Amino acid sequence: MTLAGMPTFKAPENWPAYDLIAQPPHNGTPQRISVKSRRESDTHKLQLVLTPPDDWDWFAFVWIPKGNERPYIWLIPKEVALPGSGPYARGVRHVTWGKLNGEYKRFEDNFTLLRDGKRAGS
Repeated sequence: MTLAGMPTFKAPENWPAYDLIAQPPHNGTPQRISVKSRRESDTHKLQLVLTPPDDWDWFAFVWIPKGNERPYIWLIPKEVALPGSGPYARGVRHVTWGKLNGEYKRFEDNFTLLRDGKRAGS
């Protein structure tokens, strides 16, 4: 993200709710980013889990495929991620692979944190 012009630093280990803090250019409000990742597996289908608390502004998901492919990264604003995930059941929400590659595709590689997910020049 920093290389895309969005200075970002890691929160302390085991910090509740979020993992990264990004400072938008031009003195914008710092943005809290919750990061989750999964490795590709033959044994399970992807169901991404969002756990409370919801004290974050952005949800980042990193999908690590088998082999030498590059990781896939989505950065989705909270106002899109929460309503688009299933309701809390036993304290978690789920985001499916189909949603990431469908409705949320516009947020892939959204390193400048554009709320509509459309990158400049695309």
